[in-house]
Amino acid sequence: MLRVCEDPNNLPFSNRAGEGFENKIAELLARELGWTLEYTWFPQRMGFIRKHAARARSRFQPLQVRPGIGGTGRFELASTTKPYYRSTYALVYAKGKGLDSVTAPEGCSGSSRRS
Repeated sequence: MLRVCEDPNNLPFSNRAGEGFENKIAELLARELGWTLEYTWFPQRMGFIRKHAARARSRFQPLQVRPGIGGTGRFELASTTKPYYRSTYALVYAKGKGLDSVTAPEGCSGSSRRS
């Protein structure tokens, strides 16, 4: 059995319906190995590993962080494999809807000064 930890609502990466590309990678890997696939759903937000570890400790269980498909190549709290892709983020917005003056990511925080 291949056990994978994924975010239940994080498209295009993963979701409970199996529509994300990380879901497809997990399905392909399980199929190629001849194993069944089992998911553990846990939101992968800031503090994911720390919160997962605290959850295991609160139940007096050993920490069993199941592998996720995605992640960064450099991560201090867990072992990782070599990244299989690299990506960037882009902001796309409709002109005239309040974001025309944003020129840097910091301008999206809501704390930027308005003239």
